[in-house]
Amino acid sequence: MKDKKWLKDMRIKHNLTQEKLAINTGLSKYTIENIEQGKRKGDKKTWDAIEKYFANTSKKRSPKSLFLKAIEKQHYYENFITRSIKSSNAIEGNTLSYAETYSIVFADESLPLQNINPRELYEAINLKYALNYSLEHLNSFNTSLVIKINELINKNIKDTKGYRTGKVLIKGADFVPPQASLVPSMLNELIYQYQNSEAPLLERIAFFHIGFERIHPFEDGNGRTGRVLINHMLINENQVPLVIPEEKRIEYFEYLQNEDTIGLAKMFADLQEKEKAKIKEYTK
Repeated sequence: MKDKKWLKDMRIKHNLTQEKLAINTGLSKYTIENIEQGKRKGDKKTWDAIEKYFANTSKKRSPKSLFLKAIEKQHYYENFITRSIKSSNAIEGNTLSYAETYSIVFADESLPLQNINPRELYEAINLKYALNYSLEHLNSFNTSLVIKINELINKNIKDTKGYRTGKVLIKGADFVPPQASLVPSMLNELIYQYQNSEAPLLERIAFFHIGFERIHPFEDGNGRTGRVLINHMLINENQVPLVIPEEKRIEYFEYLQNEDTIGLAKMFADLQEKEKAKIKEYTK
């Protein structure tokens, strides 16, 4: 039976704001909003319009994005995964080289590994699992997905499950994340703002990422989780993902510290162009 949960799930699955769904169905945003909030059930005419829209949309097959076509090529897939893992971990202080990271995540025995720190080993392995999980669940974006990604990132390191339960401080940051009891509601609100904002996509993602890192929902792995989510949102919108290189670490942290949404969005755009060039290099 169609209900408010079904409506919200379908809207999110199709990456629609309440306003866009209202425009596409000929209904008012007020109607969509009230149904999702449980303030009204909606009459038959309303539900017929909604169901007809989603039925027609589901029949339309969107062509694969440039990135999803590219990762069908094994060489590019391996390069993207390795660079993503190496760079994201390096931002957090992990010392593994590109070659060492590749050897670990793709079980390449041609490069002997010596004196590898166990935590760094698991950070590489776990991030691959998290990236693959994201790629397998592109039509989903909710707190359950966020929690699962963080759980995968922390496996065999801290084995945390769910949100943090205590206070957390961020080294080098001039702000204190909110108390643990506020994390669930604040993250829900942040996701809602992202899904319902009318701002340009990269600004929406930058706003979400800054907010996510300042909330710091988890005991550990917040930076890695947040960077997986950046690409999850981009790929879900048929956009080329990005890799934040270690040499951009200070610039990146300054955008987070200063809550500079526009600056971070510009960095994202520049890194997307670099990724497009990398795709062309590997798939020509």
